[in-house]
Amino acid sequence: MLYLYRVNCIEDFDFFLNLKSQKDAIKWSGFDSAPDPISFKQYFIDKILNDSNAYVYYLKDDKDDIPMGYIQFNKETDETVEGRGTNILKPYQGCGLLEEMTQLMFEEARKEGFKYMYTYASEKNQLAIHNLIINGYEKTEIYELRSMMAQEEHKFYKWVKQL
Repeated sequence: MLYLYRVNCIEDFDFFLNLKSQKDAIKWSGFDSAPDPISFKQYFIDKILNDSNAYVYYLKDDKDDIPMGYIQFNKETDETVEGRGTNILKPYQGCGLLEEMTQLMFEEARKEGFKYMYTYASEKNQLAIHNLIINGYEKTEIYELRSMMAQEEHKFYKWVKQL
């Protein structure tokens, strides 16, 4: 059975670094290379472990307890959270785990008392857009221009969902 494990200790860092170092994760992060492990560890401590507004979960299966992906949201207000990132490890992609993980995230957000979730997605990231649509997000006309790997700019549209 799949479940979400909330990241809560420094021992959880290596898996997060591995996920953030995957080619697709790097591409959509806007950076041109994997994170530096030393500075990224400090970021992990400051912005995930010590930030009470950050909610980072690993998707696991209770059979083997191995992380297969991650999902993150951050508290913006008492009712609203921003979806900050998702990723499924390559060997587990293509089996519907992203949708299952997203549904589990909605449950966690509701348990925490949140009523709305929003996120941004590039107009060129068709996989992300597909996932947002099937999970009930609505696209707004609000967007940000973001540079991707210091090259071209993409429009990242805001998507909103009532939980």
